[in-house]
Amino acid sequence: MMSVWMVYDREGLARNEGYVSMFRRHFRAHGLEVEAVLDDQTERKILAGERPFCVFVRTINPPVNRFFETKGIPVFNSYEVSRICNDKGLTLARFREKVLAVPSITLEGGEWERMMGEEGRELFRLRRYFFERFLTKASSADLLSSRKASPCSAFGERERDMIERAEDFVLKTVDGHGGSEVYLVCGERERIRAAGRRAGEEDGDGRFVAKRSSMADCGPIAGRKMVLQPLIKNGGRFCDMRVYVIGKRIVAAVMRSSGRDFRANYSRGGDVALVELCDAQKRIVNQIVDELDFGMAGIDFLFDRDGNMVLNEIEDVAGSRMLYECAPHIDIVSQYVDYVMTCLE
Repeated sequence: MMSVWMVYDREGLARNEGYVSMFRRHFRAHGLEVEAVLDDQTERKILAGERPFCVFVRTINPPVNRFFETKGIPVFNSYEVSRICNDKGLTLARFREKVLAVPSITLEGGEWERMMGEEGRELFRLRRYFFERFLTKASSADLLSSRKASPCSAFGERERDMIERAEDFVLKTVDGHGGSEVYLVCGERERIRAAGRRAGEEDGDGRFVAKRSSMADCGPIAGRKMVLQPLIKNGGRFCDMRVYVIGKRIVAAVMRSSGRDFRANYSRGGDVALVELCDAQKRIVNQIVDELDFGMAGIDFLFDRDGNMVLNEIEDVAGSRMLYECAPHIDIVSQYVDYVMTCLE
């Protein structure tokens, strides 16, 4: 019997054995067996002569997707999707001219560490820093004092509004997942300091000091590439919406909300509810799916103060627990398997 591989890292496989079982049950109906494979074993197995029918890469590691593509093995999602969607800054830059997206800048480790270490980085100064990096067609002084400055994209005015009205800014790793490694710059400075501390550094004065060190002994975000963006809030709650897509088709939309935490992820205790998209919202989603050839993905939107959808992230390795929780009648794994079989017939 030919096999379908689901590729995980060790930690991910331990968490998702039930998900693998769901794929196994649906692929057996097509005469295929599902095998869970660790990402560090894939090359050895291929070199030993094994050749799966297709592969689902369920770990964030774009070179793994590319490896299978170079061997002519169908992989979901593709290397292009994995490369773009697992870099939050790259995702927003790719779609910025297509749809309204959260304004963002990408900072290397030394850059954001220096930013956090500067004295007097209150909200006004942080906003000015962001303007200087994000909007390049006018001076920061002009941008802060005038509405006549040239916007950088078709959505320049609304981008500017989100920046000017932000009550804080969000700092997050470019490849984080599930709401982890996401911080409020003004509201969680000590948490950022702890997570960004380098081995052996002295920070008794409350300032970051970038030093060369063994990254194994550092905090989880020390030296990492980060995305900085304004905090987007709609009314009194933090909310976002995940739209699940398979191929070019919208499967479902789930609203996530929290009155306590700006990270409204289901895994962090956010409330979830199935919602219907209006035609205008569907058009926005379709503008995104027309650009990339997804297998399955989760497209995440925030909402600005006027209720407009604002693209925030695209999850390449999208989980579906919250969809099954609030809409058990929608078997997205079954739909995904059927779609893949149609692609490979």
